[in-house]
Amino acid sequence: MNLLVRIFWRTFHREWRRISASRFLFWASGPAPVLLFLLTSAVFQQEVMRELPVAVVDQDQSALSRQMVRLLDATASLRVAAVFADPADAEYLVRRGSIYGFMVIPRRLESDVLRGERANVLGFYNAAFLSASSVANREFRTVVATLSYGIKLQRFARHGVTAAPLEPIRVQSTALFNPQLNYAYFLLVAVLPALLQLFIALVAWRKP
Repeated sequence: MNLLVRIFWRTFHREWRRISASRFLFWASGPAPVLLFLLTSAVFQQEVMRELPVAVVDQDQSALSRQMVRLLDATASLRVAAVFADPADAEYLVRRGSIYGFMVIPRRLESDVLRGERANVLGFYNAAFLSASSVANREFRTVVATLSYGIKLQRFARHGVTAAPLEPIRVQSTALFNPQLNYAYFLLVAVLPALLQLFIALVAWRKP
């Protein structure tokens, strides 16, 4: 046991002399990885995506379309950065990277809904940013579904129906792991060891 301790300390002192004699080895063996780990962790400090900028192309200019814009802006994940009348203006912002997607509210949306006809709302998102686009697509669908549910309730109320089984069968989904949908949990676990291996390779490559 004493022999192993002496070998350990002899090796420790030898490596410490090499590290202290080289500025590159000193920074690559300690301060640089720690600073990079802190910087990488700070990037994911927010945990979940919030206030992602999107746009709305309101071609209907009705009370229903304005309500949809307000619902979209009220979500925690999205922020309506601009409202346009022409889809080309919103597409230009997507190409510039200023927004992650946009929703197109077509003409005669409110009139079609009042007549009881099916109305379609179009959602466009930049799939080059996978995480942000999935959040935008999810919120687009959630807002439209919420508004549609409210319209159904109003129709039933006009016909004197107080409780209507709009969804006879429901799916109750429960997240077993990572219920906060924090993407840092699975990204940092992969990024930090990869950064550490990078510094190990740099130190091993450096000639003594």
